[in-house]
Amino acid sequence: MEKHKIKHIVSFFFLLIAFCNTFCNNKSAVYRQLEEVEQLFSENRDSMAVKILKKITPPKDTTAALALYNYLYAKMYARANKFLPSNILDYSIEYFFNTNDSLRLSYAFNYKSIFLLNENDKKEARKLNYASERIASNLNDDLLHFNIYSNGYLIAAHHYDTDECLTYANKAYLTGIKLHDTKRMAYPAVFLTMCYNEKNIPDSVKKYMAVCLNFINDYNDYTRSMVYNVFGDVLSQTDDAMSEHYYQESVSINHNEDAYNGLTRLYLKQGKIEQADTCYQKALRPKAYESNLNLMEIYANELENNGNYLHNALKIRRNIYETQDSLHQEKIAGLDERIQHLELDNSQANAKIERLKSKLSVYRMLLLPAITTAIIFGIALYRKNKKEQDSIACLPQKEKNDKHSENKNINDANKAEDAITTGKMIHDKIIAGESIAQLKTEERKSFVRYYQNIDNECFAKISASYYVDKLPVNAVIVLILQHMGKDKNFIIDVMGFSDQAYRSLKSRTEKAKK
Repeated sequence: MEKHKIKHIVSFFFLLIAFCNTFCNNKSAVYRQLEEVEQLFSENRDSMAVKILKKITPPKDTTAALALYNYLYAKMYARANKFLPSNILDYSIEYFFNTNDSLRLSYAFNYKSIFLLNENDKKEARKLNYASERIASNLNDDLLHFNIYSNGYLIAAHHYDTDECLTYANKAYLTGIKLHDTKRMAYPAVFLTMCYNEKNIPDSVKKYMAVCLNFINDYNDYTRSMVYNVFGDVLSQTDDAMSEHYYQESVSINHNEDAYNGLTRLYLKQGKIEQADTCYQKALRPKAYESNLNLMEIYANELENNGNYLHNALKIRRNIYETQDSLHQEKIAGLDERIQHLELDNSQANAKIERLKSKLSVYRMLLLPAITTAIIFGIALYRKNKKEQDSIACLPQKEKNDKHSENKNINDANKAEDAITTGKMIHDKIIAGESIAQLKTEERKSFVRYYQNIDNECFAKISASYYVDKLPVNAVIVLILQHMGKDKNFIIDVMGFSDQAYRSLKSRTEKAKK
């Protein structure tokens, strides 16, 4: 009879699994097209990938297809050195995080960081690039690493962090060598030249200047102009004639404010006030920049020292104050934009909740047949058990007691064995660094009981320091992980905590200290 019952249970679960597979794992035609586009990108067949992607109608529902579509659209722009609003990747990042898709998540963080830097949100761009680098450290993808390092030195340059810029540029350059890609060697070489010049290491400056000249035809016009400007900066202390030559080469390609800035400084040093003034007017950027302030200060000082241009010097001093005020206003406007962005995020979150409610009603309708089957099956099992109990009721009292005692012992043994099995399974997942965020409370308690059996010393220490009965099960697990020597980042990843949740749990744990 028991074998017959088990057969029914197994049949029911196979039916339920088949239903779930049909309902949840069936890839749509759009998703398969998107996978084809991703494969073409991985084979560097960008033109074909872009052609197919532009023909695909954007998915409207928040599904795997939408996450992949937005991700590939961002990839298309990033690989073409173009930009999109950074929030296009928000849903993709959330989806890849929830599905533990590390490779796509790391790329998505990197692309969003690039877009944020274009939006002048340097702080957030740096944060996301760090996140991308942390995930990519466990991935064998040199192209991803190069993207992260390249974005890293650009962000560091915006933060005027020469040491970090140098570190990332060097990593990018070495990765370019590994990939045998001249363009991916050429671009970091420009920043290596700048950084070594700022750190006043002449031998390294000469080395990477030679690299830049060797790859000069691999640069686009913008970067070639930038290279010549860097050369002008490098030689401005030692060779005025060559420095002027490279600055002029730079401005002949495009209107490079940095090169005009260098020419202004060079002509001021030579006492050529009229030529300096001409370049000074071209060096000022249309928006307020810190570099404008630096150049204004130098120019005003030179005019005051000259004595014949005091009137012009005072006008520049006035412009300095106006520029400083403009920079402050720009920062205020930036904060306002962030506030609006947060408000927009809130409205989008509310809309998402409404969509989830709508989906839930659909799920209820689809799951109704499965629930009905489960109820029918449950009634059948109940009737069988009732019949068995009725037959037991016919036995003498002693036999009844023996039968109930036997059943109870078997049930208790089965439960204990299940708890040990569950606890060991969770322990193995944690050791492997896998997330246990989706586990139920009882499953987490099984892990705690299992660990108590294999490491009594750990629980003796915890009990000596804390009122264990006042601690939530998550707090006990965190104390176990700390005892195992795991750091904060590991614990947050495995438990699926946010920083805020981790701090909150830590505070509750401290309150339970003896």
